[in-house]
Amino acid sequence: LKFSAQLQLKIAILFLKKNSDLKIFFKEICATNLEKKYFKFMLTTSPTVDLHGLNQLLAFHEKELVLDFYLLNLARDFDAKKIPEAKEIIKFLAEFSLPNFPLNGQDVMQLGLAKEAVGKAIKKAKIFWAKSDFKANKNTLINFLKTELSDN
Repeated sequence: LKFSAQLQLKIAILFLKKNSDLKIFFKEICATNLEKKYFKFMLTTSPTVDLHGLNQLLAFHEKELVLDFYLLNLARDFDAKKIPEAKEIIKFLAEFSLPNFPLNGQDVMQLGLAKEAVGKAIKKAKIFWAKSDFKANKNTLINFLKTELSDN
């Protein structure tokens, strides 16, 4: 595999087999808030290395972060037999462009949800959208949320 890893990813790889206390680590390296967020995501997010799991991460996080996360998990559970698949996933992540999410808060509020519930509903809709490989349109997402609301 040919790729250049940024310094943050290289540092995260050092933590793979250690039970390190991130708070102590953050103090010792004088981590910025952005670095803290990066390392916390990299080291505490459940390993998800299949395409559907990565799509869900892409719905909520920048592709560079998801690519680093994938590479970290590839290093964690390295298997030479999976190199062809890994190359495909790395290529997919490098070329990925997140389409615009078809729903907004107004669309969701028209379903009769209280303001407090809108964020949760949008998150559920984004997960559903990611599972559809970002192909679900506005009507499909609204129908999904209507079904979700009637089930609750």
